[in-house]
This record gives sequence, C-alpha cells and structure tokens, in this order.
Amino acid sequence: MTAMSSHPTSEFGAPVDFPLRVGVRGASPGRRPWPIQWDRAVVYWISALLIFFPVGCRRSEVLGKVYGKVSFRGEPVSEGVILFANQEKGIHMMAKLRSDGSYTVETASGAGLPLGTYQVSITPPVLPPDPKNPPPSRERYGNIPEKYSRPETSELTLTVNEGENRLDVDMKP
Repeated sequence: MTAMSSHPTSEFGAPVDFPLRVGVRGASPGRRPWPIQWDRAVVYWISALLIFFPVGCRRSEVLGKVYGKVSFRGEPVSEGVILFANQEKGIHMMAKLRSDGSYTVETASGAGLPLGTYQVSITPPVLPPDPKNPPPSRERYGNIPEKYSRPETSELTLTVNEGENRLDVDMKP
C-alpha cells in the first residue's frame, strides 16, 4: 500500500479490491476469495434441499397400536417383558409389563409397531447386572412358564394391522 493511494495494493503493486483475510480460503495475495454471492447461493440450495428432501432416520411407515394384558392362570403377571420379533423386517421390540399385567408397545416413531406378523414371547424382567447379588432364579418367576420365554416355542403370533391391535395372553403351565 502506498502512502499517496487510498486503495490497497498487493505486494506486487497491483490494485486489490477486497480486504485480505487470514484463514479464509482463497485469501492469499493475488487470489480472490469466493464471492459472497456464491456462499449465499450454496446456503439457499442446501436449505431448499433440506426442506424438500428431509434428511435423517424418519420413518414414514404406518404403525398399528399394540397393547394388551398378560396373565398366568387368570392372574395378572406384574413383572416381565413381552417381546415382538419380525425377522423379515429386522424388528425386535419389547414392552414392560405393568403391575396389572397390561402393556403398550412404544417406539421412537410413536405408539405401536410397523405393520406385519410378529412372533411373541414373554420373559422375566431384564435386570442390570449386580456384582453384589446374583440374578434371581427362574423359580422366582414361576408365573412365566419356560415355553413362553422363546419365540420359537411360545406359539404366540400377532399380525399388526392399521389401527388398534390387542393381544391378551393367558399363559398355561
């Protein structure tokens, strides 16, 4: 920059019509950084794409509401988990049994499961490991017969359709 000129010049004496900025791509002497209009255009295009083509794990699958009650010999099973497995879709969901034996399946997408046929099993509650106490024995949960703890042996299935899907299970020994 010369003392007599009010316009900046490069180290070679050529006029420069932009301020040099450190750390900006293209801001080295003799090279013009990206024009601000191009930056705005990129922002507008990306915004338009995000609005018209949503990004993420959002499912547009239809869910069928799934709920019911689990009992053993007519008495509610107050501790346990009911599992729903659809091998074709790779879906495995569980719902915790409430004190009255009722349950409702909830997913991140809302209440229910994607439509399809599910194998169903019922297991004792899943407890976190406790190094001080051994896990409870299977006999503690005598109201959940072994047969129902595996989808292959439970003989329980549920076909989830649009709307409400109720599955009440009264387990027998």
